[in-house]
Amino acid sequence: QDDQWLTERRFYTDKRILVGQWYDEGNMALIEDVLDDYGQTDDHVLLYGVYARRGLLNQAATVLASLPEGNLQEIWYKSVQATYLQFLAAPGQFQPSHAQDSLLELAGATIFPVGANARTLYYLLHGVWLEPEIEEESEERQATTETFSVAANLMLLPNPADETVQVLLPGDHSDGFIRVVDMLGKTVQELQITGPQMRLPTASLPPGIYIVQHLSPDGKLLAANKLTIQH
Repeated sequence: QDDQWLTERRFYTDKRILVGQWYDEGNMALIEDVLDDYGQTDDHVLLYGVYARRGLLNQAATVLASLPEGNLQEIWYKSVQATYLQFLAAPGQFQPSHAQDSLLELAGATIFPVGANARTLYYLLHGVWLEPEIEEESEERQATTETFSVAANLMLLPNPADETVQVLLPGDHSDGFIRVVDMLGKTVQELQITGPQMRLPTASLPPGIYIVQHLSPDGKLLAANKLTIQH
């Protein structure tokens, strides 16, 4: 029934919602059947993301190789994601080449969708947020600057973590909330801050790389750090 509804609607946002539900249910067979059968670029991008999140790197690389390279954004996307797969294959050990870093900096300076991917990966590799270059000062630029100019990093102990991780907030910040985001940008955990130290339960999170964010009560990003989950 969901498959028939998806066929009729064909909207990418709707597909993301359904695929997210199926992913949470562990229904990989249905995800593969639906996204493979349609063969649209958006479907394959979504399937690539599912494989990467699951740690199925060979399958992810195969799907990535099938994506088109018809314009600069598509070329950059494939190159950035190829670097990301190398990072996933050897977290904590992978060292990007000068060419890979240059591409991440170039793509990360743009406001194209691939720019967000490049900025996130650059942060994971170097602990530095790149700021996109926007010619005109605007509310959009101010919002982007707030998002990617992080004042300080959170201290996470231990990191890598297994069942729990201790979050030490920088400075005198002890309000707002803590958000944990996976590499697809999905919020997997969010807790209200109750003091300068927080203990996050991580036993239920799948192994992988996450970003832990400290946000103010009004949603401004104050600090962030990479968290590795290993069980």
